[in-house]
Amino acid sequence: MSTQHEKTEAGTKLVTEFRLKAGSEAAFADWLPSYVAALEAAPGFLGRETASPIAGDDAWSFVVDFQSREAMRGWKESAVRGQRIDAVRPLLQPDGFAEVSSHEVGSAFGANSVTEVILDRVQPGQEPAYRDWSSRVQQAQVKFEGYQGGYTQRTSEDGLGWMTIMRFVSPDDLHRWMRSPERTALMAEGKGLVTESYQHQVDSSFPGWTPSDPDTGEAPPNWKTTMLVLLGLYPIVGLEIAYLMQTMAGLPHSLSGFIGNAISVVLVAFGTMPFLVRWMGWWLFPKSDSRQSVTLRGTALIVCLYIIEIVLFGMIL
Repeated sequence: MSTQHEKTEAGTKLVTEFRLKAGSEAAFADWLPSYVAALEAAPGFLGRETASPIAGDDAWSFVVDFQSREAMRGWKESAVRGQRIDAVRPLLQPDGFAEVSSHEVGSAFGANSVTEVILDRVQPGQEPAYRDWSSRVQQAQVKFEGYQGGYTQRTSEDGLGWMTIMRFVSPDDLHRWMRSPERTALMAEGKGLVTESYQHQVDSSFPGWTPSDPDTGEAPPNWKTTMLVLLGLYPIVGLEIAYLMQTMAGLPHSLSGFIGNAISVVLVAFGTMPFLVRWMGWWLFPKSDSRQSVTLRGTALIVCLYIIEIVLFGMIL
């Protein structure tokens, strides 16, 4: 059982990068679910963010949060991890595997993207089957055009609550996956594994959510706005998981999902985003003579705030 002291050490981050050989993408997509399943089953695993290659790049990146350095070390030294890494090495470039425990993490996603947030409550006793099913869903979605990566995390101490965030280049790419026969079949297969589920979409175009640069008249990069939206959205979703979903347990899923969406959108649009835009204006619109250093400092600050949010809600949920 985790102690309070162990929880306060949460937030240790491990960044892993895989650089693929040309033509190995399909084989890597087939290998990926076994790696993800082993990672999510590792003691001390809190959550992960996955970034698939963007234009001009060939690297897959994983940013993984562990409860403590000991948990991260246990994963790195585990036999199952060693087996998974050995299996993927033939698909990688020479020196195509890198892993560090501290890294300046910038945005691995494209300048334009759309995000889908999915909250699931798993049937008691179905956790292993759910994880296996979720891995197969991820295996299918990575093969769809426009997929940029995703983030998945347990949201409750009993292991029954899960949150998945996935990103696609455009709404059309996301809708193509959401309406695909492959996903429809997988959703039908997983219907008996979940007691509650709702989802909502966050478009990273963010019209009206961020002002233009007063000096240049240009809007901030969408990847910066995306990071701020996630920073403001995560605590709202966490509070909904902790309190709102329980109070709406008797409502139809379509109605509870609509209420959750409405609350999230209103609070992000009129609450967290205006505050974050004012507070992080120096990072959204850096001066040209210090643009790179300001961008790095601001990005590092937001990543640290992500970790703090994960720690706090790990203690609450």
